[in-house]
Amino acid sequence: MGEKINYFTVIVLVMLVVSLGMNFSLLDQIKNQVFRLSDSEARIIEEVDYQTNKLHDVLNEFTEEQSLISAITMEINTEKLESGDVEATFQWQVKEYQEDADVVFHYAFGDTETYTSIPAVELERGLFHVKVPFDLDLEPEWEITSHDHVELSIETIEEASHAELSYYVSVSDDDRIKSGSLQTDNLGYLGMSNYGLIYADMHISDGDVPHTIWVQNHMVDTSVYIEEAYLLKYENSRLIDEENLELEPYDENNPNSRYFHHSQLEDFEDMRLVLKVIYNNGDTFEKEIY
Repeated sequence: MGEKINYFTVIVLVMLVVSLGMNFSLLDQIKNQVFRLSDSEARIIEEVDYQTNKLHDVLNEFTEEQSLISAITMEINTEKLESGDVEATFQWQVKEYQEDADVVFHYAFGDTETYTSIPAVELERGLFHVKVPFDLDLEPEWEITSHDHVELSIETIEEASHAELSYYVSVSDDDRIKSGSLQTDNLGYLGMSNYGLIYADMHISDGDVPHTIWVQNHMVDTSVYIEEAYLLKYENSRLIDEENLELEPYDENNPNSRYFHHSQLEDFEDMRLVLKVIYNNGDTFEKEIY
């Protein structure tokens, strides 16, 4: 009787081992199938994206071919960027151009909605350009964050409206007037080329623990950088104090950045904070950060 039980036990164990082996093999097959399906799905998505982009390009080319006036290209001369003076060259193609047609470039710059019109200069048959000077009030680009133990707030200061540029081209021939598409740009990005980016981060503490402010000046042009930074403290609209932010030691791992901080900011009623920065060339900028 004991031998029969032992045989039975051995048979059960063998069957269990075989069953486990079959299950593992089945799991491997399922896993491989899942991987193959994932790869197929990825390839399908990639192909759809490729075809969508290709179709978009074809539609753009078709629209361009059907248009009498091509898209306008813009090139910026930044040789006098430090003084805020830039010159933009705009160029475009007029198809089926008639010799006696008037080709005019129209643009509106800054806060005005009034367009200025300039007769275009023909470089060669149907190819035109104009050169337009702009006087810019260049500023750095700002990103302001504030956070406590619960919430993070991020604010990227939008490009200034005084640097917005809208433009289009018109072609008139006898009684027919044809206008190209309206194009827009914002020349505010040129300020970042000169003054870099300013990241201001305020950590709001609980209770009586002082707040902390960190400021990073990421330089695009390392010859222009923030030399001094100050925190202007307002109670509503009344300036009550101005405190210096401490410059951190040079970080060789981040040679294009300068860091400032203030770690003993006490909370007060109706608090409003403005960051004031002074560059090594004397230019000064202020921005409300809280």
